[in-house]
Amino acid sequence: ATSATAVQVTFDEQVDQATAETITNYSIANLTVTDAILQTLGKTVELITTAQDAGYAYTVTVSNVEDLAGNVILPNSTISFTGYEEGPTEGQLIFSEYIEGSSNNKALELYNASSQTAFLDNYRVISSYNGSGWSTSLYSFPVGSTLAAGDVWVIANEESAQTILSVADDILAYNAGGYVVSFNGNDARGIEMTTDGGATWTLIDVIGIPTEDPGTGWSIAGTTGATQDHTIVRKTTIENGNTDWTSSAGTNEGDSEWIVYPIDTFDYIGSHGGGVGGNVVISNLDPAPGEAVTITLTYTDSLQTPILYWNTVRQNPFSQIAMSPAKDYSWEVELPGQDAGTIVFFYIVAEDAAQTLYYFPTDAPDEVFEYDYGITDFNAILKVPHYTFCPTLGETFQIQFHSRTGDKIVLRLYNSEGVLVNTFTNEMSTGMHTFEWDGKDDNWNTLPPGLYICNLEVVNPDNGDIKNKSVPIVISAPLK
Repeated sequence: ATSATAVQVTFDEQVDQATAETITNYSIANLTVTDAILQTLGKTVELITTAQDAGYAYTVTVSNVEDLAGNVILPNSTISFTGYEEGPTEGQLIFSEYIEGSSNNKALELYNASSQTAFLDNYRVISSYNGSGWSTSLYSFPVGSTLAAGDVWVIANEESAQTILSVADDILAYNAGGYVVSFNGNDARGIEMTTDGGATWTLIDVIGIPTEDPGTGWSIAGTTGATQDHTIVRKTTIENGNTDWTSSAGTNEGDSEWIVYPIDTFDYIGSHGGGVGGNVVISNLDPAPGEAVTITLTYTDSLQTPILYWNTVRQNPFSQIAMSPAKDYSWEVELPGQDAGTIVFFYIVAEDAAQTLYYFPTDAPDEVFEYDYGITDFNAILKVPHYTFCPTLGETFQIQFHSRTGDKIVLRLYNSEGVLVNTFTNEMSTGMHTFEWDGKDDNWNTLPPGLYICNLEVVNPDNGDIKNKSVPIVISAPLK
């Protein structure tokens, strides 16, 4: 969705204007299409709708839209989208690592410290050289790029070591992007953000002072000239940018936002203590069936033995296992391999010497990390927790369903009499799916207490074969 009342449908070819702009050729459950406008290049149609619910999963059904030769394009095809959510008004990105090493080993790492996907068209990196102030030459992210919550974007000089290049998202020539990764220790860098489509830009984070030439480099955490011939890594406790470089750099290890490492330290590039939550690394986000996965926790303060809690369904009790020290400020543990179609949920709890508890993620156990084992065979996998829930008390219920990417999936809910009460999705599968159901039917009415049957139908588009999987769900009444 492009706004709270608009969504765009893009076809693979140019379409006939008359049929493309016929509003009855589009239907969206729980929304009304009030207008359809073919865009300039002739492939995209903007649908104007009644107000969308932010974050709600909608499906557009397209019928009778023709190509320029008069052929109907994929009749009754469906496209899923999420109700428009306002983007953040505060910066999501921060600098998480800076490498100024030997030769051209130079890189910047930016971290999405928020809980939302960052749309990188709203950000840019600016540069200053030798205290000359911000240059008009700058680095813009590739158009349309996004950065998931907890993930990093690495910009690297093309002549950097392979260790850096292997994790880089953008590899640049010496003079590209305003020389953004061709810096010396006395060259400042900044992140700017726009909230009005680029009309105005606001500085949200810096390394160095753009109007100051410190000579060889700025001091950080008590290390003289730390921006030259060093790697600096942002402490994982820092979640917001800081445009006051003096306070960010600090005067000692305690008050600085950064940890200073020797020249050509490349151990930390590619994730900011993780990639799933700022402090947590999953060794393989796409493990093969049966493959064990190593979880690593990194934290800038000394912790007592962290405990990892995990399960393959989001319900208690979670199994627990102690993590082992890996290196300074780092612990790890290996979780056993699982069958295809399994999602692993986990969180970590640790305490410091003062017995203060730390949770990863912060809102654990209500929020957890997860990874999954993909499906390559034709199959229908449907999982729900083994407990009842009461939607009238605001409780929700997690439903997991999986199939091969490209298979057609239809997830339906029936009451105990076999009457269809909700069609959750009817689309082409993209693999793993997990969502929280609020106990409502297709008309947004809360269902009464009772037994319901959830059915997943998977259709092989190549030969029409069908597989089904059903599970019971019980809605309970509130206790009196």
